[in-house]
Amino acid sequence: MTEVSVRQWVFLRGLAREAQHWGTFPKKFQESFPGDRVHLLDLPGTGVRLNEATPATIQGMMRSARAHLQKEIGSGPFHFFALSLGGMVTLAWMNQFPDEVGGAVIINSSSRLSSFYHRLRWESWKSFLSSMTQLDVKSREWGVLQLVSNNEKNREKILPLWVKIGRQAKVSPKTLFLQLSAAGRYRVPVCTLGDKALFVSGLGDRLVEPICSEDLARHFQAPIVRHPWAGHDIPIDDPDWMVQQVRDWLENSSRIGATMQRVKKNDCP
Repeated sequence: MTEVSVRQWVFLRGLAREAQHWGTFPKKFQESFPGDRVHLLDLPGTGVRLNEATPATIQGMMRSARAHLQKEIGSGPFHFFALSLGGMVTLAWMNQFPDEVGGAVIINSSSRLSSFYHRLRWESWKSFLSSMTQLDVKSREWGVLQLVSNNEKNREKILPLWVKIGRQAKVSPKTLFLQLSAAGRYRVPVCTLGDKALFVSGLGDRLVEPICSEDLARHFQAPIVRHPWAGHDIPIDDPDWMVQQVRDWLENSSRIGATMQRVKKNDCP
């Protein structure tokens, strides 16, 4: 593996979530990789960028996030740690600006490689949308946590933080709709990532079928690891396991700094 003196990690979350929703995980990650640096990035329409317009496509979200990151941090290369919708943004970034991405860990993401009934488990998404439209903040956040986390102890620990975030900065219905629409239409580029990406799947995910991560890993010819019981938000359910998978991937990947091989640029979103 190519030696990297300081890896710059960019954390990107998923649908209608902001950087604060990571909770204590970024601190644990930083302590586990003390030579690296961790940066938390919000997508437009969330977090510190709550009042910014949300682009209608994954490509637009990527370009907006890239411009914000360059303004705040500077140029890469960066390593990405991305969950769900954040994984789609990361894949678009890796294709469009491959030299800016040293590697990526992509958790429980999906694309149009998979059938819609695998990407959208209708019974859970109905519950998710119902929870997101709850007027009572605590009920809303607890409902979402019950869907994305299978670790009862850990979701009870993080609930007060999520309630606090929900009261301070609720994502607008328009942002939620645009993110859902963009995610539903997302097509991955035709390219090979190999060891430059690690796909991670929670076999207990009740929002997105685990086969979606399998489809992505197969398409990109990249490695995949599977948690036997964790849900959609693996960093909440089993943070120690998650950190160990990143460590193993970094140690075992001899081609992590290789430039992505493009095949058909016109197939990109």
